[in-house]
Amino acid sequence: MGKGKKNKKKKSVVWFYLGNIILGVIIIIVAAFIAMYMFCNVHDVQVVGSKYYDPIEIEEYVLTGKYKNNAVYVTFDNALHPKKNIPFVESAKVKMTSYDKVEIKVKEKAMMGFMAVADGTFAYFKTVMTSKIFVTDGGDVTYVPFKKSQVVVDTWHGGGAYKKVGLAALGDTKLVRSYIRHDSKK
Repeated sequence: MGKGKKNKKKKSVVWFYLGNIILGVIIIIVAAFIAMYMFCNVHDVQVVGSKYYDPIEIEEYVLTGKYKNNAVYVTFDNALHPKKNIPFVESAKVKMTSYDKVEIKVKEKAMMGFMAVADGTFAYFKTVMTSKIFVTDGGDVTYVPFKKSQVVVDTWHGGGAYKKVGLAALGDTKLVRSYIRHDSKK
């Protein structure tokens, strides 16, 4: 009987020490999380490699979430879930440079293309006829036969809220009123 008691006592001592070690590890991990939460607040953000955006705009796109002011959280969050919805940006990588400093390294997409050409020249018509997307600001390309695969964006000088469009652009308010009355009877 003496041997069985010794084995039980030995097992209980092993479990006692093992339990204390596990409890100590848990306490250290919790203390580390509390320290990270309290002392790793972001005070300085450095944005590198951005030509198209302000650093503040990049910060707003990348530093998101409930704990966006915590350097450790932002670094791990962006490593696990990289932001892919930023226009003109291929990737944005976050690196913690200090306990309160974060560096965002931006890799932007290459510009697709832009061409400014004088109206009425051969280059103008060639550009209009061969471009996939054509942006204009005056509705002055009604005489150009566009292909169905082309996209035409007319900004009308950018003032849709106060700009006259369609029949109103003709200046004949009687015609516009009669069209509206006729259209509302349908």
